[in-house]
Formats: sequence, structure tokens, C-alpha cells
Amino acid sequence: MLKNLVSITCFLLFFFINLANLSAYSTYIDEEKLGKQVFSLVLKHVELVEDPELTTYISEIGYFLIKKGTYSIPSNFKFFLVKSPQFNAFNLPGNYILVNTGVFKDIESEDELAGIIAHEIAHALKHHVIKQLKVAERLSLTTIALTLASLLLGGPEVGIATHYTTSAVMQTKFLAYSRKDEREADIVGMEILRKAGYSPLGMVKIMQKLSLKGDFETQLSYQYLLTHPLTTERLTYLSFLAKKYKGGKEYIISPNSTYFKRLKTKAFVYSSSAEDLISTYKEICKRNPDFWNRYILALSFLEAGYFKEAENLLINIVKETPVEHYFWLDLAELYLKWGKYKKVLSVIENYDKKRKKLMQQNDFCAPWEVKIKYLLGTALLGEKRYKEAWQVLKDLENVFALHSYPIFFFTLGKICYALNKQGLSHFY
Repeated sequence: MLKNLVSITCFLLFFFINLANLSAYSTYIDEEKLGKQVFSLVLKHVELVEDPELTTYISEIGYFLIKKGTYSIPSNFKFFLVKSPQFNAFNLPGNYILVNTGVFKDIESEDELAGIIAHEIAHALKHHVIKQLKVAERLSLTTIALTLASLLLGGPEVGIATHYTTSAVMQTKFLAYSRKDEREADIVGMEILRKAGYSPLGMVKIMQKLSLKGDFETQLSYQYLLTHPLTTERLTYLSFLAKKYKGGKEYIISPNSTYFKRLKTKAFVYSSSAEDLISTYKEICKRNPDFWNRYILALSFLEAGYFKEAENLLINIVKETPVEHYFWLDLAELYLKWGKYKKVLSVIENYDKKRKKLMQQNDFCAPWEVKIKYLLGTALLGEKRYKEAWQVLKDLENVFALHSYPIFFFTLGKICYALNKQGLSHFY
């Protein structure tokens, strides 16, 4: 842990020493360059979710907000889902927006999640991160480096970074957006939500819940509140804006609340230790074997590699949800990880007619469609049906969310190699 912090510190010291003129980073090109450097550092210390459905879901909310609520180009933004139990979301220079899986713990509907993402998009559009770096010129290089490291690392490492800074108060001051920036992001974020058709009340609901968190909870699991100060005045103003705009939908990308709760549950499992969840939810299910408790246990078995136990639970879950067809995706994913490719194809074939009847074309890329195509194409690859696999997966190449999903391009490369398309294989 300390070794990681030292490596980050060395990088950041070198980086900031070379920032002779931070004002030069006000252009998009320089912000993009800066963002790539910082993001590459982040990737060394965080784990991204590699579920094509969940990552597409987060990205499609973001792209939908940008396309409908701003004049920006969606492809200029990159959205990532980070495995972490902490409630946090932040943006880096160059329009990199990261959301922790821990955010799903406190949200109850898609409009709340959209509110968090719209707020981060607003910070990005107004270049507030660059402004914070300019403010940071007043601090020593060591404080800047360690403070930024604590923001990027989160969790227990924050304590280490704070220990080495000269002042925890100074650290918080650097991490936090100014009241002016927060108000500007609130106004722009609310306008984005309104134009996109989301209920602005979503942002108010999640902020009201966060306002109830005490200092200990903030330091432990809600460091979002350190970087996004939530004053009584700000909460009142958000409520005023929401009443002013009114209307809007709770769900746009999610077809319904059950689908949203399924993804929320999957994010919860990704945030935690699968082994710990198995131990906990085995006992919970003995006392209260309700649907969602058993679903958490099934996903935990799947994550931990206990495929037979996961299969027993998921088969019953699928039988209990004849209308909510997307639970079939979890069963197909189980068989894919298990290496039972024929069973994957069988599940998809049985599910396919329901999917066609219930799904319709929308103004976004449906996350469940991405997942089913990914499962189908990968299973066909496993069965060495390379041409069919290529036809299925090639269609996903234009899905922006998968551009940050290395396994997807690795899979395309394997197919190209099998089809003797060596040029394309090296390209991917």
C-alpha cells in the first residue's frame, strides 16, 4: 500500500514540476493529454467492472444525458464503473467520469443515478477540475501530490496520504469544489436532466439522503461529500430548482424498476467480497429466503466460482420471473464462465422470442442487448463457430461503452486470428 503511494507521489511530483504554466491546460487538447496521464495512473490502483451490461448501462445514461441535454459530442466523454464500496463519483481532466459501484447502495431509482452523473458532466463541461489545479499552485508540491493521490486511491489509503500531508484541513480544501463551482454544476446538471427528460427530483432525493450522513460515515464511506460539500443552502437551492423544472421520468434506460434493482444488486455484489457475501447471505436466506436475498447469494456463488450452487439458485429464479426475462442473462453468463457453451446457446435460444416481443428500438443502446450479443458471440467462439461469432460481435464494435473494455477487443482479436485475418488480429 505504502509502495503504491510512493510510486504515485513520485509520478505526481514529476508531473507537477513540469506544469510551469497551468493556464495552458485550459484547452481541450491539453486537458485530454492531462486526463490520459492521470487516468493511466488511476488504472494501476483501481479495478474496473468488466460486465458489459453494467458498464454499458452507466455509459448509456451518460451519453443520453450529453446527447439530449448538452451541445457536446458524446464520444468525447468516457464513463467507467469502479469496483469500490465507497459512495463516490468524480471526473478527471479530458472528460473521464468515474462512478463507484458503492453509489448503487444509496440510490433507489435511475433518476437519482442520472442526477449524480449529470452533476459530474456539468463539472467537466465547466472545467472545474482544471480550476482546482490552478488553486493547487498555492500549495507545496508534496501536499498537492499526496492530496491528489488520496483522492484517486480512496479507501484505507486515504489515511496514509492524509498522515503525510501537513494539514488535513488543507487537504479537504483542495479536494472540495468551491461553493460557486457546486452551484454552477447544480444549475447546469439540473438543466441537463430537464432537457434529457429525467425527473430533477432524482438529484434532490439522493442529496437529501447524503445530507443525513455524519462525519464518521463521511470519512469512512462517503468521501464524495468531501469533494462535493453539501450545505443546507445548497440543498434548499436544489429543491427550488427541482420544483421549478418539475416533470420528467424516473427511468429511461432501464425498462422498469425491477431491471434497475437487478443491476443495483449486481453492483452491490461487485462492491463486496464474494466469499464474505456467501457466508452472510447463507445465514440470511435461512431466516428470510426472499427473492432478492437468494439472488445476491446466487451472484456471489457465481463470482466466487461455485457454479453448481449458483446454477441451482438461478434456475429457480428464472422460473419465478417468467416476465422479467433479463434474469436469463445471468444464467447464460453462469454457463459461459463455467465453459458450458452449448448451454449458453440453449438458454439464449429459449429466451430469444421473449426478448424480441418485449424489447423495442430506443434512442439509446440497450444494455441487455449488448450483454446478450456479447454472451452469444463469446459462446460461439467457444464452440469454434468463428464466422458466426464474428458476425455477432462485430455489431458491438460501435458501442462506445465497450471501447474501454479490453476483453472485448481481445475476443475480437482471437476470432480474427482463427479466421486467418492476421492484420485485423494485430489491430485489435
